[in-house]
Amino acid sequence: MYVETKDIKAILSTVQDPELGLDIVELGMVGEIVIGLDHIEIEIALTTLACPLRAVIQKSITQKIIDKLGQTKVNFRIIEMNPDQKKRAMALARSFTDSVFPVPAGPSGAPP
Repeated sequence: MYVETKDIKAILSTVQDPELGLDIVELGMVGEIVIGLDHIEIEIALTTLACPLRAVIQKSITQKIIDKLGQTKVNFRIIEMNPDQKKRAMALARSFTDSVFPVPAGPSGAPP
């Protein structure tokens, strides 16, 4: 199967950052993508190298790629976002959450 970078980006756009709630492409977390004969290498920029959700994000990416392309080896190059990338990602996440309105809870704590 012939695969291009745009195909991989389309797959990655279905992967959400579990903390920020937006897809990793939109958040600017996807960097260079290298498609080899027997593997795909993806550069992922995290807000911090110590991100506690790193493994969750990698697992989600790998599973989405396997679901679409079949058994494929996925290698990661993890980098830390620079200050401008972090600022942009946080602004996007805030703009998304600002458009979501909380539902007031009833007396039992459940929505009315």
